[in-house]
Amino acid sequence: MGPFSIFGKGGECRAKLERNTSMKYPVASRILLGILLLSLVSWAGCGTTKRLYSKARPGVNSGLKKRILLLPFMDQAGVGAVRVREMKIRFISLLNKDKEFLVTEGSQQAISTARIKSPVFGIAVDPEQVKKAREMGMNALVTVVLPPYELYAKKAGIWPFRRIKRKLEIAVVVNAFDVTNGTLFLTKLESRKIRLPNLDEMDLEALEPSAYEKRLEKQFDKSEIDEKKLAKALKQIVKSQASALREALVEQPWAGRILSTDSGSIIIDAGKDVGLRQGFVFEVFGRGEPITCADGRTLYPLGQKVGEIKVRQVRARSSLAIPLQGGPFAHGQEIRPKG
Repeated sequence: MGPFSIFGKGGECRAKLERNTSMKYPVASRILLGILLLSLVSWAGCGTTKRLYSKARPGVNSGLKKRILLLPFMDQAGVGAVRVREMKIRFISLLNKDKEFLVTEGSQQAISTARIKSPVFGIAVDPEQVKKAREMGMNALVTVVLPPYELYAKKAGIWPFRRIKRKLEIAVVVNAFDVTNGTLFLTKLESRKIRLPNLDEMDLEALEPSAYEKRLEKQFDKSEIDEKKLAKALKQIVKSQASALREALVEQPWAGRILSTDSGSIIIDAGKDVGLRQGFVFEVFGRGEPITCADGRTLYPLGQKVGEIKVRQVRARSSLAIPLQGGPFAHGQEIRPKG
């Protein structure tokens, strides 16, 4: 899959709500009520914890739209330009069904291996793409990859009626990067398997051993793929991936930057396009201590709070703000809506 690596899926929190009907007295009833309330909290599980955590993080529920740069789908499987375009249109439609995001389709640039240092297990992205996304004022950079098909084959039946049963795994990988700090906040592999026509083992045994193995394990004819089954599988995958990305983006705090400062006026990279209004207050943060990653990149986590600024004039894609407290304010400092 090139420079992309897949990590495991997240787990779920589940809880069982149990009822106790043996208590008949007032005190016992109060205890039972308390148990039921606690059970309800447990039943809500990680979802409740997640929502409470989200509310505590600045910028998560700000109401501001997030700008998303979606790079062209990388078709390593060879499904074809027409089908990839259909997938992309559906993906964007499902992702942005409530118009919470501003999705911009980017142009794919050739990735220079000289510019990328990737560990054995890791996900690399062209630093120029991240830089471009940052200059465009994006909140997230999203890549979608269709890795090569995986063929699975096994023998079934009794000789001389033995057959080779085959399945083809179709997969889509979605990666989402936080443009502000350059970190990956989502990587997800979603796949489906579709059946291919069985092979007659006796026909295969007539081949040379090397040709047998090659035919069985590594090759298949694309004409063997049922187009309806393939379309159905890709549709299901796109729906699942759009839902996962949507959830991850909603949970990401909104963040922007100070573009410039001049004579007490501060220009920020947010405007009417993201739903910004006059009087909006942002907290301003400096850069934290740099962290060098295994792949050679340098990340800058959120630093100490510098102060607060207030929006005085809203423009199309930028706004004018004034200092409210703290400082000094400078180009490149991160801004987040005050919770």
